[in-house]
Amino acid sequence: MDLQNPTTFPNNPPIQESQTTPDHLSILSGLILILFGILIGVVGARFFPMSNTPAITPTPTPSISLTPSITSTPTPDPTIDWKLYVDTKKQYEFK
Repeated sequence: MDLQNPTTFPNNPPIQESQTTPDHLSILSGLILILFGILIGVVGARFFPMSNTPAITPTPTPSISLTPSITSTPTPDPTIDWKLYVDTKKQYEFK
């Protein structure tokens, strides 16, 4: 006789483990409550914004006006009167 397992006693009927299945109605009502809470939160955030958030004001966009530019006269070369040194062997020159 096994004293560890009570189902083996001769006068006791075998113990059946009960398998509990979740009630479908309670699962459905829980999901509906969760979805309702989310809906309330979204609607509340939309229509009742927090008071410490600053209002966004649009900033004006700068406009660029295109005006014709005045062409300037080129400045004269200040080295125009300098002498030119030419080295024909090494093929270089400078003023």
